[in-house]
Formats: sequence, structure tokens, C-alpha cells
Amino acid sequence: SLFLAAVATALVAYHRILAERFKDVSSRLAAITGRYNEESKARHKLERQFANEQQWSQDLFLKSPVMLCVFSVAEDGLPQNFIAVNDAACETLGFTRRRLLRMTMMDIEPAEISTPETTFARISSKENSIAEYSELSAAELVEKVRTMDMRRHMRAAMDDGEVSYSAVFKKRGGITTPVKVTARRIERNGISAILLSAADVSSQLKAERNRVESDRRAREYFSKSAIGVAVYDGRHKLQNVNLICQRMLGVADM
Repeated sequence: SLFLAAVATALVAYHRILAERFKDVSSRLAAITGRYNEESKARHKLERQFANEQQWSQDLFLKSPVMLCVFSVAEDGLPQNFIAVNDAACETLGFTRRRLLRMTMMDIEPAEISTPETTFARISSKENSIAEYSELSAAELVEKVRTMDMRRHMRAAMDDGEVSYSAVFKKRGGITTPVKVTARRIERNGISAILLSAADVSSQLKAERNRVESDRRAREYFSKSAIGVAVYDGRHKLQNVNLICQRMLGVADM
């Protein structure tokens, strides 16, 4: 009986040890599970944030008021088909997105309106240019220069990271609009592409033409006015007078 009592006591002590160890293991397992759940929540939160940022970037691209286009550059140095275009590009150029994605920059940036003499002068400094281009027609010559210019712009964007230049875009129906173009090299998954932005500057050019015309009319009025006109600066210093004013003052030349 004493032996059995000792065995029972030992078994109870052993079970207590097992219970403590089980409790410790359970605590560790709960801690690991808790950390996993926290890490899982944090990961899902980051995934949602990344998805939201992607959606935000996509919305920013699509809804930008400036024309935006993405394309890669072929081995021959010319732009390939558009990979992505935003709403402003579709609306300004008058093409559907599906149609634009089958086009390239060469389709919307027409040849420069230039005389054959001016066009030839641009390439006359190139080596062997006379022999290479002398047999081309005027239209072929202008197209050749356009291709050279496009390659130059694409090379500058790819090598330097960014290039800006003025151009004319051809809308649906053949209507053209002046634009300010900026082409930037972008990298995605190890692949280089061009993000091109184009701002319609027709309103700015119109405003500049109106300003020049207004200045011309003001000068014409000043010189041909039937009344004497004198111009003073902010310090009341005489700057200019017209012919009638000179005669009124009895001065031959001022």
C-alpha cells in the first residue's frame, strides 16, 4: 500500500509537470498565433494600401487634364504602339482608346510644314546627306527629316531621362493643334518605356498673337494719330512722342 501511495503521488506530480508544460506550450503557441495574426493583418493592410495607391495612380493618369501616353521604343529608335493613353488624349485627339492603342507617335505627329530648301538645309551638314537625299521628292525629304527628329527625341529621352520640345499633333479629321511635349523615361519590372505628356498650347499661342496684334495697333495709332501723343514712365519722365506732338512743340526730332 505504501508503494501504491508513492506511485500515486509520483503520478500526480508528473501530471502537474505535464500540465505546466502544456500550459507553457499553449502560451507560446498563442503568442505565435497572435504574432502571425498581427503580421497577417499588417500584410493585408499593406496590400490594400498598395492596391489603393495603384488605383489612385491609375485614376491620376486617366483623369489628368494633360494628354498622357505610354509607349516603348523599338530597336530602330522609333516609337512603338501606345501601351496606355489617358482620357485627355482620347478627347483632344478625337480617337477612341481602342483606336489610339493601335497607333504610334508617328501617326499623330505629322511632318513639319517646311519648304524643301529649309528642310534640306537642316540635313545638309550631315555626312553623305547630299548623296543620300538628293533623289528624294519634297514630301519624302520632309518625312525623312521627321523620322530623324523623332529618333533624336526618343534617344534624348532614353539617354538623358527627359526631353521637351514643341510639336503639332494631328487630330481625327486632319485638324492640327500645337502642343508642348515632354517625354520621360520610366522603368517598370526592368523594362524601359516612355511616358509622354503633351499640353495643348493653342490658347497660349492665340493670346500671344492677340498681344502682338494689340501692340502693333497701339504703335500704329501712336505714330499715325492726328493728335499729339506723349508717353511718360512711372517717374513722369518723357519716354516718347509722336510726330504731331513734335510739331506742336516745334521740335524737329526728339
